[in-house]
Amino acid sequence: MPDLVDPAWRDKRYKYIIENIRDVVWELDTRLVFTYISPRDREQRGYDPFEVIGQHLFTFLTDASQKYVLKATSEYAKTGQQGQLASVILQDVQQICKDGHVIWTEITINPVIQNGALIAFVGSTRDVSSLKRDEAKVQEYTERLEQLKQQLKRLSSSDKFVRVVFNRDKLEKTFAEELTRAKRYKVNFSLVVFNLDFFKRINDTYGNLKGDDVIVELESVVTRFIRDTDSVFRRGGDEFIALLPHTTKSQGQTQAERLRKAIEDHQFPIAEKVTICAGVTEYVDGDTLETMIERADTALYIAKRGGHNQVVVR
Repeated sequence: MPDLVDPAWRDKRYKYIIENIRDVVWELDTRLVFTYISPRDREQRGYDPFEVIGQHLFTFLTDASQKYVLKATSEYAKTGQQGQLASVILQDVQQICKDGHVIWTEITINPVIQNGALIAFVGSTRDVSSLKRDEAKVQEYTERLEQLKQQLKRLSSSDKFVRVVFNRDKLEKTFAEELTRAKRYKVNFSLVVFNLDFFKRINDTYGNLKGDDVIVELESVVTRFIRDTDSVFRRGGDEFIALLPHTTKSQGQTQAERLRKAIEDHQFPIAEKVTICAGVTEYVDGDTLETMIERADTALYIAKRGGHNQVVVR
């Protein structure tokens, strides 16, 4: 079949491909000096080709990456002298951009052998900075998860195991049991809604992971503080609901005040003091879980408006 491609285009096609693929393509002589680099480097590192050609590869590498690449290219040179062609990928090479910031790259290197001798290196460079950031986040979350596991392990092995539950169904079931008991035996029970003061500021100042540490520590304080008959449920975020059996509104206020003081006096893993506001209410005939939470929420709102770090009864 005859070749229908324009000969002029055939001569340009490789140049077109090289200059339009995502990776930066380059050539080095045996001294590791650039003899060619594709214009794509403008997008990757900010350099025009004329700023790179004639420069040594190490001009653009961090000290640690210089040592890493030198060792690798020396090994390639030995392989090339033995007449063996080898393509090698160097991962985690740090390169310095024109504006001074550093990117993580993956370099593919191919020795060019002619008449049994190494005459050049050709290769490509790919920016993998976003991948490295993702890997760092995964590592950070993995370490954080391990820390949480260790914290939970320590808490579960203590005299009083963790009793803070993040489960709406469990809250409704426990409330129904208390409601039945209150009606049958004519006993009181109270409900407390509490949350951290300025939790958003804590997250903004110290980061979400440190904010999570504060929540875990708060649960630890609450767990050590509450009575065996009490139940605490995490409502979401930094908000909690406590059910206090056989407790009047006045007694519930006393309990909430003691908890508020215990949290205020506790040393959390941040520089500033951590405090809570709480809203307390007592069961009255005809109440549902929703009506009690609504009253406690109103009391909590009043406490927040009143200056934080306080308990309000409604």
